[in-house]
Amino acid sequence: MASAAHACLTSADVLHVIQTFQVGVYQDMLPFLTLPHGDHVSEELDTSTALGPWFLVYSTTRLDKLLCLLPHMRPIVLHHAATTGSLPLLQTLHSKFGLDTVDDSFLTVLARHGHITCIQYCLDTCFNDACIDSVLHQAALHSQWPVVECVFRRFPYSYARAFAFVASSGPKDLIELFLPHQNDKAISKAMESAAANGQLQAVQVLHVRDSGSTTITKPSDMQSNVGAKQAMNRAAENGHLDVVQWLHVHRPHGCTTNAMDFAAKNGHLAVVQWLHTHRTEGCTPQAVTMAAKSGHLEMVQWLYCHYAGLVTTEALAQAVEQGHAEIVQFLVETVGLAVDERALVAAAKFGDCSMVQYLGQRRVPNTTSAQVMDIAAANGHLEVVQCLHSLGYAASNRAMDRAALGGHLEMVLWLHANRTDGCTTFAMDSASSGGHLQLIQWLHKHRTEGCTTNAMDNAALNGHLEVVQFLHAHRHEGCTAMAMDGAAIGSHLHVVQFLHHNRHEGCSKRAIEGAIANGHVITVRWLCAHRLSDFNQSRAQVSLPYGNLRMMSFLLNSLPHLVPWNATKMALDGGFLDTVRLLHEHGFQIVSKGKVYASEPLNLFVERHRQYTCPVKS
Repeated sequence: MASAAHACLTSADVLHVIQTFQVGVYQDMLPFLTLPHGDHVSEELDTSTALGPWFLVYSTTRLDKLLCLLPHMRPIVLHHAATTGSLPLLQTLHSKFGLDTVDDSFLTVLARHGHITCIQYCLDTCFNDACIDSVLHQAALHSQWPVVECVFRRFPYSYARAFAFVASSGPKDLIELFLPHQNDKAISKAMESAAANGQLQAVQVLHVRDSGSTTITKPSDMQSNVGAKQAMNRAAENGHLDVVQWLHVHRPHGCTTNAMDFAAKNGHLAVVQWLHTHRTEGCTPQAVTMAAKSGHLEMVQWLYCHYAGLVTTEALAQAVEQGHAEIVQFLVETVGLAVDERALVAAAKFGDCSMVQYLGQRRVPNTTSAQVMDIAAANGHLEVVQCLHSLGYAASNRAMDRAALGGHLEMVLWLHANRTDGCTTFAMDSASSGGHLQLIQWLHKHRTEGCTTNAMDNAALNGHLEVVQFLHAHRHEGCTAMAMDGAAIGSHLHVVQFLHHNRHEGCSKRAIEGAIANGHVITVRWLCAHRLSDFNQSRAQVSLPYGNLRMMSFLLNSLPHLVPWNATKMALDGGFLDTVRLLHEHGFQIVSKGKVYASEPLNLFVERHRQYTCPVKS
C-alpha cells in the first residue's frame, strides 16, 4: 500500500493534474506579467529580450500553457515571431488559433523587417488582401525591395503610398513593374516623391507615363496636365537643381512661392538664385524668416539684397531663439531692425547671456516689461537675470513663482536676496507639484506667503510622497479629497495608503473610477478593499479601458456589475479582439447588425460567434 501511495503521489501525471487546480503563475512566466496588455504591440517593446531566453529554453513546448494562462501574451508572441522572422513559430501559432483570426498588423512587421520567407508563407495560408496596401507601404518605406516585388507580383494593383517610396528610392526595374498598374493620383504622388529625393531618371519615366509625351509643347497641354503640382517645389526644397531645371522645361506649372521659400530655409542658395533668374513666383517673408532661423547667413544677406522689403522683426526673433549671433548682428546693424521685446524674450528664454546683453543695450526705449526677466527666471538662467538686473530691467512676483515651479532653488535664493518683487502661494504650490522638497523646505522657513491645499493635492497627484509627508507635518493648509483621487488616478498607491492612514479628507468616487479608466489593477484592488464605501456603485460612470485585458478580467471577476450590457460592442468598436474573446467567455453576446470592422480577424470572430437577437438591457 505504501509503495502504491508513493508511486501515486510522485507521478508526474498526477502532479500535473494537481497543478491545474492551483492559483497563480508559473515561475518561468512571472516576468511576462509586466508586459503590456492589448491587441496592439508597440514597436518599442523589445520582444527578443523579453521572450528570446524563454524560447531558447522551452521552444514551443510550453506555448499552450503560456497563451492559456496569460492571454495578453498572444499578440506579444506573434509580434516576436514577426520581428525575428521565425517561420516555425508562425506555423505553430497558425495551427493553434489561426493567424487569420488575429490583428493583421504582424504582417506589416514582417514586411518592415524583410522576412520574405515568412511573407510567402502568409501569402499561401492566411493573407488578407485588405492589408496589402499597408504591407507594401511598410516594405517600401524600409527599402525591403524583394518583399515589395514578391507581394506586388501577387497583387498587382495601384498603391499610391508604396509607389511613392519605390519612385523615390527604389530600383528602376521595380518602378517599371509598378507603373502600368498605377492610377493618375498614384503617379502624381510618386513624381513628387521622386523629385523631392532628386531622382531625375524616375521623374522622367513618370512624366512620360503621366503626360503621354516627352515634352509639353502647347499651353493647352500644360493646363490639362495638372498632376504632381508640388514636384518643382519639393525638388527646390531639397536642393535638387538638376530636377528643378528639367521640370522647368518639361512641366513648368508645378511651382509656387514655396519653392524659393523652402529652398531658402534649407540653405540652397544656388537653387534660390536660379529660381530668382528664371521663374516669376518669387518668395514671401517666410523665406527670410526660415533662413534666419536655420542659420544661413549668406542666404539672409542675398535675400536682403534682392528682397529687402521681406525682412521683418520675425526673422530677428527666430535668429535670436536659435542663437545665430552673426545673423542677429547683420539684421540689427546692417538691416536696421528694431530690437523689441519679442527678441529680448527669446534671448532670455534660452539663456544666451551675451545675446541678452547685446540686445539689451540696443533695445527700443520703453518697449520692454517685466516679462523678460520673469521668463529668464522661470527657465533658471541666473546669469541672464543678473545681467538684466544690472541693466535696470523690471520683474514681478512671477519671477520667483515660476522659478519655484521649475525647481530652480539657486534662482529663488538670488531673487529673495536681491529683488523685492517677492512671490505668491503659487511658489510653494507649484514646487510641491514638481516634487522639489528642498525648495519647499526653504520657502517654508524663509518666506511668509505659504501655500494652499493645491500644494498637497498636486504633490499627491504626481506621486511625491516625501512632499506630502512634509506638508502634512509642517503646514496647516491640508488637502482635499482631490489628493487621494489624483494619487489613485496616477497609480501612486504608496501615496494613497499614506493619505488613508494619516488624513481625514478621504476620496471621492473619482478615485476608483479614474484608476479603472487608467488600468491600474493593483490600485483598484486596494481601493475595493479599503475605500469601497466612497464609491457609489449604483451611480458609477466608469470609462472602461477595453484595451486593457488585465483590468477587464479583474472587473469581470470582481466588479462584474460595472461592465455594461453593451461592453462587447464597445470592445468591437475599439478593435480589441482579445477583450471581445474574454467578454464572450463570460457570457456576453455578440450582436450582429451587419457592421464591418476594420480588422478582418474581428469580422471572422463576429461571424463565428454572433447572435441575431439583441440582449436585454440590464
